[in-house]
Amino acid sequence: MRKHPIVFARRYRFQVMRLMYYSGQYARAQKYFEQYKDNFTEDDSPKYRFMDLAAGGYYKDKKYGKANYLFSLVFDKFLPLKRSHRSSGSAGASGLTSARGASNSAKDRFHPSWL
Repeated sequence: MRKHPIVFARRYRFQVMRLMYYSGQYARAQKYFEQYKDNFTEDDSPKYRFMDLAAGGYYKDKKYGKANYLFSLVFDKFLPLKRSHRSSGSAGASGLTSARGASNSAKDRFHPSWL
C-alpha cells in the first residue's frame, strides 16, 4: 500500500511540470525539475517524460548543454519516446530529430508529438 502515494506524487509532479512548460514558465520548470528529480527513482514513463519536459525548458532558455544531456538520457533509456521521435518525422518533445539532420526549423526541432 505504501507505494501508491509515491506513484501518485510522481504523476502529480509530472503534471505540474507539464503545466509549467506549456504555459511558458521555463525557468520555474527548470527549478522544479532540479528540486524533484531525485524523487523519480524508477525507470518508468513519468520519470522520462518529466525529464523530457525539463530538457525542453532548458532548451527554450538556450541552455543547450543541459538540454542536450537530458534529451540524450531520455532518448537512450526510454524506448516509447525514442520511437515517437523516429516515426513522427519531427523532433517530438525532445528535439532529437534535428540532431540527425532531418529538420532545422525551430518549430520542427521542438514539437511535443508524444502527447
